[in-house]
Amino acid sequence: MKNMIEQTLLHLGLNPTEIKVYLTLLQTGTSPASAVGKRTDMPPSTARYTCKQLVQMGIVTMGTKQNTLLFTAREPENLNILLEKEQNILKRKTDGLNKIVGDLKKLYNPHSTLPKVRFCEGVEGLISILDDTLTSKKPIYSALKLTNDIHPDVFIYLEKKYIPTRTKLRNRGFSLLNDNPMTQKYRENDQIFNRTSLMIPEEDFPFDQLMQIYGNKVAFYYSKKEGSGGVIIEDENVRNTQFSLFKMAWEFAKTLTINQACKIPPLE
Repeated sequence: MKNMIEQTLLHLGLNPTEIKVYLTLLQTGTSPASAVGKRTDMPPSTARYTCKQLVQMGIVTMGTKQNTLLFTAREPENLNILLEKEQNILKRKTDGLNKIVGDLKKLYNPHSTLPKVRFCEGVEGLISILDDTLTSKKPIYSALKLTNDIHPDVFIYLEKKYIPTRTKLRNRGFSLLNDNPMTQKYRENDQIFNRTSLMIPEEDFPFDQLMQIYGNKVAFYYSKKEGSGGVIIEDENVRNTQFSLFKMAWEFAKTLTINQACKIPPLE
């Protein structure tokens, strides 16, 4: 219970010293700063300063008796004052932002020549990349290698969300796969995903990082038990260049013996 109280007071904006003094005043009632200092093991000057800070916040009152400052904690319901202050601060920030949004829009250039780059770290970052690829309704072009080293949380995400969602979208997929037992099994689901996969010899052309081209974006990412992450680049020129390289590799893969039996549709 004590930890919950302290955590809540922290979220309301009190620091650990203020929390200690406030809780002491709640229990002792009206007290001079010196008594608060003794009960909290802090110098009288620190206790006095902290009590006055709580008075300014509106959750402690201050009075005088025989030239001694006395402090009293107000009833806990008065902690709502702190919430009201936060709400007022948020409102001022919101009003300020609304005033400049129009000017910011004038500065925004959607046709900037600089690519938009988003770095994504950790498992959550990788999942955000995969989620982003699911927003595309256009064909998806991939170069990947599957291994047993995939992070278990990513594996769960793929099973529970990515695969079911990708199956429903039905937009065309074209994949270049490093040839190994896992990608061969992956290839068996091509029809379900509306996808065509071609194999590339892993020993000659290893894909140590996965790549996907979708819409006007290119994503590079990796997923391993010891770490995951990647980057999304949103830029038409970067996308077109990567697609040209993909197309070149695709034409090469079509000539390989391992892909001769495949029914290979033209790239869209």
